[in-house]
Amino acid sequence: MLRTYLPLLALTAAAAAPAAWAAVFEAEPVANGDVLIASQAIGNNQWKLVVLDQVNSSTPCWRADASGSIEVLRPPSSDVHCREFTSSSGYSARVDGDDLSKGWRLRVEPSGQQLTLELINPATDISLIIGKARRTSSGMSAFKLEPGWSPQRRLYQGRPLQHVYLANPEPLAVLMAKSRNNGTLIARPPALLPAVPGSPRRAAPAQEPVARSASTPTSSGPIALQVIPFKP
Repeated sequence: MLRTYLPLLALTAAAAAPAAWAAVFEAEPVANGDVLIASQAIGNNQWKLVVLDQVNSSTPCWRADASGSIEVLRPPSSDVHCREFTSSSGYSARVDGDDLSKGWRLRVEPSGQQLTLELINPATDISLIIGKARRTSSGMSAFKLEPGWSPQRRLYQGRPLQHVYLANPEPLAVLMAKSRNNGTLIARPPALLPAVPGSPRRAAPAQEPVARSASTPTSSGPIALQVIPFKP
């Protein structure tokens, strides 16, 4: 029974260790359609995460068809029309207001006919699916983010930076618990886990014996009477 709880104990340790400098940055919502989260095929059954940021709304940077395939209309540039982020310097995850840039990373993994965008912690081998896309052998495909996830822009002292968050307002422990149960939280968060089955229970404190008087019977049997010798 003990090993059933080991993944949850590892989850607790990972969720309790956000980056020490998480409070340095803030975040703001991104206008609908201004950021695209996509996968890009790089050959040998491998894909990378690409984030496109629409800078100039008057000139579209990409076009998506009904299947989710992406056509880039203008080459990404630094500031003119469209920015492209292809490494952790340009994107990261943020949950419950905590910046997970340190110790966590985003990766694209194949899963049947789909691609999954996962948030992973290599130190604990914990992973969380935050988006899915159609699997392609070439080109780019847009990710559909899981409920609760959305792109946000990183801020420093109120100023926007060239960095995009994939953000969720819920605590990491709750998201992990939901992920393990197909999106439904049916277990208490790790901080509230019950005692591990099989652990010794603390014995109840011994009760003080009830004092009985000499005249109080101790059983329902015959009562012993004191015998006084007869003296003539």
